Amino acid sequence: MGISKVLKKAGRLLSEKAGTASPLERRQEYKETRDISKEAAPKAQSEQSPDASNTKGPSELEEDLLHAESNIGSKRIVLPKISEHTTRAKTDVNESARTVSEVYPLITTNWKENKYTLASADIHFNPILNQLIYNVLEPAISKEQKELVLKTIEMLHDKLEIDFSKLTEKKEIYDYVDDQVDDIWEYLNYKPGEEESLKLKYHIYKEVIGLGKIEPIMRDNQIEDISCDGIGLPIYIFHRNSMYGEMPTNIWFDSKDELDGFVMKLAQKTGKTVSVAEPLLDSALPDGSRIQITYGTDIARKGSNFSIRKFFKVPLTVIDLVNYGTADALTLAYLWLAIEEQQSILVAGTTAVGKTTFLNSIAQFIRPSAKIVSIEDTSELNIAHTNWTPQVARTGFGPKKYGEISMFDLLKAALRQRPDYIIVGEVRGREASVLFQAMATGHASLSTIHADNISAVIDRLTTRPIDLPASLLENLDLIIFLDKAQRKGRLVRKVGQIIEVEGYDRDKQQLKTNESFHWVPASDEFVPRNSLLLQKIASKHGWTDDEVKEEIMRRASVLGWLQNKKLHEFKDVAQIINMYYTDPKRLARIMQNG
Repeated sequence: MGISKVLKKAGRLLSEKAGTASPLERRQEYKETRDISKEAAPKAQSEQSPDASNTKGPSELEEDLLHAESNIGSKRIVLPKISEHTTRAKTDVNESARTVSEVYPLITTNWKENKYTLASADIHFNPILNQLIYNVLEPAISKEQKELVLKTIEMLHDKLEIDFSKLTEKKEIYDYVDDQVDDIWEYLNYKPGEEESLKLKYHIYKEVIGLGKIEPIMRDNQIEDISCDGIGLPIYIFHRNSMYGEMPTNIWFDSKDELDGFVMKLAQKTGKTVSVAEPLLDSALPDGSRIQITYGTDIARKGSNFSIRKFFKVPLTVIDLVNYGTADALTLAYLWLAIEEQQSILVAGTTAVGKTTFLNSIAQFIRPSAKIVSIEDTSELNIAHTNWTPQVARTGFGPKKYGEISMFDLLKAALRQRPDYIIVGEVRGREASVLFQAMATGHASLSTIHADNISAVIDRLTTRPIDLPASLLENLDLIIFLDKAQRKGRLVRKVGQIIEVEGYDRDKQQLKTNESFHWVPASDEFVPRNSLLLQKIASKHGWTDDEVKEEIMRRASVLGWLQNKKLHEFKDVAQIINMYYTDPKRLARIMQNG
């Protein structure tokens, strides 16, 4: 065999396996081609002329093959020289943002049989800052009126004799405070007009009942994150509209005392405290929003700071995911079948990529009669199923953490409840060992993890603090990787990749995986690939390849029909998915009749 044939065969061997082979497998293929080259080298040399100075020996050929192998799947771009290239003006990502001018109500009330807006959001482009800004518009009051508001609040604090947490209805709280304010104003001999009274009570209520300065933005369901970085700095929000994204607001704290007092108030709302001795707090507000507080200037150089992660009061549905472009109907149909077949799934990605939101959405695919137990350190999940037991870890009291109930404790207890599905908000510690043991004993499990690729997932799970044996990872069935990227000035979240875990190779001590779906950024398409998981499901049910494909397409058509009918509300989607399980013929008739 000549050198050219050796190179062709080597190239063919390497290229055939480039997309799926592991580094160890490619190394073995290289050894095979090296052996071929050694056998062929003497013959090849005899075929060349004696004075052929360019002939490569076996060692040089080995280097070429190694170089070819190392470049597989890692194409390199030659860096440009300034003299060789001309450039065009960079695309203006703010071009569409410059025309934004949106105002919408945040807090309204009924007055004289009409809806009266007390606070609203004004989003527009600021040419000086060269970015979008989010302004809160509130009723203006005079200096004298502001003093009256402060005086009323002070007297209210002395007068109130009830714990608001014991009142379950918001209306009860507002009615009670309203009566107390009227009594105080009568005592002060102050008689405002109706509209003036409405404005003043708004400023009183947001301080006494609400969250003060940030109450209006807490009422905005389109806001995902609220963050304060320190004294005199604007509070930033992250808007769910992909065109808006992160924006500064017209709200800030002027002094250290004001900001410190505010974060202590936030801590009290969670039922906990912060102090110089314990300046860090990670908890949840009464509405379920997750909050992190850092108190004091000794560790936070710009002053106390906080970050609030808000959640949808009504969770996103799988149709919302399709509408947002996070996934397409076929990808979700594949996950639907996997969840019904009780496959264990891990949703992975970086911070704020939407892992919990995605997990909550695909949990809608669980059969309506299945028993679900969820375990979290902070309550975030909101699942529509009746047979759902939500459990939240509890921090202990005092230095010795007396009475602490960890996620590890809850997970061990959950296994005795005979759940069909176990959902863990996030795996980050020793509870992972119990979760993977549960997978091994047949409990379908769903969870999230902070990792952006398969290597990072394996590293997180097999090193401290989780420290699982690598062989346990074969009990996992699917890993869904979520990506976020800027596209045409918009922040988008995508299912970047779905990886099937095929097993664990004990000889090579590595996980065997297969990519079943992949998002292509250039075309913004979700590309399906081959699936071993579907083959396993087909074998389990005795289906042919065509039958399992039909099962996927049937579900995709249901999701497509929901999208076309603009049925994305939580109750509507849940009803149709339940009907697919309980009365599929009726659903087929409904879809056929339009």
